[in-house]
Amino acid sequence: MSFFDRLFGRKSAPAPDSQPSSQVPEAAGASHRDPRHQLLRVALRATLQQHGIPLAWMGVEVLPGGTQQGQPALHLRLLVMHMDPRLLTHGLALERSFREHLAKFDPAASRWLTGISWQFSVPADAALPPLPDAASWTAPPAPPQEQTAEPVPKGMTRA
Repeated sequence: MSFFDRLFGRKSAPAPDSQPSSQVPEAAGASHRDPRHQLLRVALRATLQQHGIPLAWMGVEVLPGGTQQGQPALHLRLLVMHMDPRLLTHGLALERSFREHLAKFDPAASRWLTGISWQFSVPADAALPPLPDAASWTAPPAPPQEQTAEPVPKGMTRA
């Protein structure tokens, strides 16, 4: 405990527990008393494992909130802790899959989970792709590339 902590009567924070690699990291200060917090972590872990996304790439932060009717609720902030463009490309599909997993664990989750937001928590020195040319944002999308069929060995047919 530091001098200022004693002076102002603050209690020192306990040493952070080391988390096993199978756990999805959670932001400091989150309450573990509410079973819904743990449920959100379990659903995210199951989602990441199903899709083969390393658990260390994502973390969670559970924020208290309320519904429009004044009922207590939670907001989930997904923390992107590893820069991989595929997370951006497939982020909405990942979120949908997470919501499906959560609904399997608790069908009433849509009533107490008010929303999901994303926060990028990558290291400051992470390699980032460069921004494209300014005109590329308003240019018509490039036509999809045709996929060429691989030759079928003699005597075999395509399924």
